[in-house]
Amino acid sequence: MKNTEARKILGLDPSDDPRSYLSAFDETKAYKRELVENAPSPELKFRYQQELLEYEAAVKVVAGHKRIRPNTDFIVVLMLIGALSACGWWGYNWYQRQWNIDAQQKQRSAFLASVGRTAVSKRKWDQAEEAYKDMLRIDPNSKIAAEGIESIRRGKLEERSQQLYYSLGESQAALEAGRWDEAEQLANSVLEIDPENSAAKRKLEIISEGKHKQAVSLKMMAVTDALDAGKISDARKALVDLREIDPKNANLLGLAKRIDEANAEIRAQKTKAAALLAAAQKLDTGEFSARAMALLAEARKLDPTNTEIAELHSKMSAYTRAITVPGDYPTISEALEAARPRDLIRISAGTYKESLIIDQPVRLQGTGDGKTIIELPSTEASLITINPEAKGTFISGINLNHKGFDHSTDRFSGITILAQEVTIAACNVHHSAGHGIAVLDGGKATITGCEISACGWDGISVYGAGSHAVIRDTHSHGNIQHGLGFWKGGSGSVSKCRMVENGLCGVLAMGAGAKVSVISTVCSDNREAGILISDGVIATLTANRCEENLLSGIVLRSATTTADVTKNVTNNNHEAGILSHRGVKIGKFEENKAQGNTSHQIWRDANLTQSSEVE
Repeated sequence: MKNTEARKILGLDPSDDPRSYLSAFDETKAYKRELVENAPSPELKFRYQQELLEYEAAVKVVAGHKRIRPNTDFIVVLMLIGALSACGWWGYNWYQRQWNIDAQQKQRSAFLASVGRTAVSKRKWDQAEEAYKDMLRIDPNSKIAAEGIESIRRGKLEERSQQLYYSLGESQAALEAGRWDEAEQLANSVLEIDPENSAAKRKLEIISEGKHKQAVSLKMMAVTDALDAGKISDARKALVDLREIDPKNANLLGLAKRIDEANAEIRAQKTKAAALLAAAQKLDTGEFSARAMALLAEARKLDPTNTEIAELHSKMSAYTRAITVPGDYPTISEALEAARPRDLIRISAGTYKESLIIDQPVRLQGTGDGKTIIELPSTEASLITINPEAKGTFISGINLNHKGFDHSTDRFSGITILAQEVTIAACNVHHSAGHGIAVLDGGKATITGCEISACGWDGISVYGAGSHAVIRDTHSHGNIQHGLGFWKGGSGSVSKCRMVENGLCGVLAMGAGAKVSVISTVCSDNREAGILISDGVIATLTANRCEENLLSGIVLRSATTTADVTKNVTNNNHEAGILSHRGVKIGKFEENKAQGNTSHQIWRDANLTQSSEVE
């Protein structure tokens, strides 16, 4: 120990002379010895002793290493005190450990008792039993554990009793509801718990009897159902099954008799049905016969499995019926509603103010002399709309008029064709708000012998890829736009038609890849070109006469356009007779005649902008 440390322990300043404090040092040491001797615990005694030794060492340092004779009595006493303290400390620790072990065991037992009680309350018998057995391992004489094990035994007995009662009750309910398999399963579950349970055994006997009665009842029902359906073979089979499961059944003879009677009745019905079929066959002349249809309907009721009757009924149903308007129905719409596919609706002379929606293939036949008229205000609807389901519709001899003029951008056509294989023959469409006849959305039509005039847009419009029209012997004139327009891929053929005095072109075709042929057609006196082919159309123009048009007779434009032009006559047009823009692919160009045209007669590879010709 250094002098500075010693002075610090003794409370001396660096300038203090330690010799002046020797008596004080002795008094302090005596006081510290008393503390050691009177310490209340071994721990304090040890601490006081350490402080005394440290104090004496510090005195020795500051006193100049003066040798002090050891006090042997004090040392002996100190050693004795240390030994006694050590013994007391060991004894105290041993007692503490034993006390802790006992406390832990008591806590463990209390915890296990709580686990056991909770498990018993929740009927978790295995968990409860394990807890109480652990308690007995800690204390074989535990009264709580013994009582817990007894509560488990009583609980199991109570639960078993409840399970038996519940299963028997459910079995009874299933039995009363006729759920035999479920009732049997529940009764057997009772016997698994209590093999000698008499109630369960009785229920199994009742179930067996019930299942047998049900099987008998079902077989009897199968016999009667088969008889009601006229299935004699099924009835005989069900009777055989019934005899096997209940050979003493009192109904066996009666059911057998019913089968024989039903068989005889069915034979009689088949005989009558055959006679009705023969009568209907005599009436089959290729035309619809209400009498024959009535005979066949009765025959089908008598012999529903007879394929010959069914086939004749189907065949004669397809024959055309004739319906008259206003004879059979006052309006065309009512006649359409009553009609069947392929029926003929004859429309007498008169003006019918209605819009027709055709949803099945029919024939509409007017008088053909201009006296069968369908008329509506131009702003209301198309006069006739032929929907896709009406494939094969045929309309002839009808005049169609829109009254008034519609200035809107969306206008109604006279006839709108959305179906395929439609024929419009000998019809007149006048003053339609939009197109006279519009073939749209993949519709396909033949237009023959018609006159279309004074329509708000094209006389005939074939619009969109897949739409196609064959136009023959038709006169389209005085329309505000084109006499005939093929648009956006619409295709078709035009032959022996007259497209004259229209506000734009006589015939216009525009749309990549569309095939259009114009043959032996007059396209004259139109305010633009007689025929205009553009935008990738593949065209055949043969033997047409295009005269007196305010622009050119025939115009071919666009580098993607392809055309064969033969035997056409183009005279007295106010621009060129035939004008072919540069880049147009011309195949055949033969025997075309042009004279009296204002600018050029035939102008091939013209380097003109499209705006300089027809838009």
